[in-house]
Amino acid sequence: AEMEHDTFRHRIGSRPTLRMILASIPIVPEDEIPETGVVNNPLRPDSGWNSGWQSKKTAANECEALLISSRNHKALFVELDKFGDVLEKKKDGEDDVSAKSSNVLRANIQATWDKATRTGSFSITLFLRRHAFESRRDLGQTESRFALLLGCWFNVFPFTLAELTTGLKAKNSNTERRKEWMKYENLPLPPYRIREENERDELCEVTNEERTALSNYKASARAISDKLSFFSSAGSSSGGGISDNDSSLSGMLRRYFGEVLIDDYRNADNRGRIRFGWIGKKLSIVSHHRDMRQMNCFGVLRANRRTPPGFSSYLRDKDHPLLMENVGSKLKSISNRAESFPGLMQHLENLGHKAAPQPEGINVELLDFQKQALGWAIERENNAGGLQSYLWVELPRQANGVRPGYSNKLYFSPVLDMFATQK
Repeated sequence: AEMEHDTFRHRIGSRPTLRMILASIPIVPEDEIPETGVVNNPLRPDSGWNSGWQSKKTAANECEALLISSRNHKALFVELDKFGDVLEKKKDGEDDVSAKSSNVLRANIQATWDKATRTGSFSITLFLRRHAFESRRDLGQTESRFALLLGCWFNVFPFTLAELTTGLKAKNSNTERRKEWMKYENLPLPPYRIREENERDELCEVTNEERTALSNYKASARAISDKLSFFSSAGSSSGGGISDNDSSLSGMLRRYFGEVLIDDYRNADNRGRIRFGWIGKKLSIVSHHRDMRQMNCFGVLRANRRTPPGFSSYLRDKDHPLLMENVGSKLKSISNRAESFPGLMQHLENLGHKAAPQPEGINVELLDFQKQALGWAIERENNAGGLQSYLWVELPRQANGVRPGYSNKLYFSPVLDMFATQK
């Protein structure tokens, strides 16, 4: 217990930096953390130095780790780091704003250690700056998004892949393609590169866990598509969707990330196919914000920081491989089709909505799609907040572990990625 306290005090301290916190969070589960600072070849622990693998790879400082109890809290640190320099550093007579400071967000992080329970805790206070209330930036040019931060903060995440894709079909895994990836890409943990063909083949084999996950996804996607009232004019599952009426923060973010998932997948397609795919799953990679540390040829400790794509925060962890290897190609076809106006209109098709009853005073029986269109219009007309409720959402006043510091109402728009004090 004393050693844990000393490690926490010296490694983290009472005012930790985001960089130190993220460097201390392991990329593998607790039972996979090296106990000696040395990692064995996961496929051949007894292999020698001349086999094409190194039997052991140094992983200095990896035998100690900061274990975060909540996946959303871990994702929160990752998303905070995307905003740049957000921590307050004000000293007597000094301004806390530097040239690298975020112009939209500031944060105060404090850490404490409880010797009795042998656990630490973080207290985080966020301050919105003036630019957070302005349409201030091109979201396509930045990794930071308030929508990601708030989803972690209010514990809305994660979403399942099936609910974000609205029943997109999945294809079977392609082991030959995996083998091609393994020839040219490094791993984020020892042995870092697999040179023996038979060992690459072993790592690329389809597992029972993969088969079960794929089967479960297909069943969920089929259940969603079976409830749709219409077929997409695109003639495939990669067209159209469902326009739901949920105007809560969870519903708003689910709709938003259902669309953003397409771009997030495309941005991660090449650099994420190993670590987020089934190979990464087999290697027990659970965090993607950095690689495991290794010594370079000069004996210098090297730690490669990564900026993971947004879906690593909002998408359920066990669905990452399904996205990267089984469903992603469908998302790519949507993106390609939506570059044309007809393709965009196909993507916006509403394939199923609760139908309104036959209205009185009309002596012509409405068709099903007409009743659904009428139901859609009536829902939006009767919504308490009007159409603005589908663009702006009032942030919760009460949430687990969250104490709002704002006395008045505070609204947020995921599409604009900005805040407002009134709609």
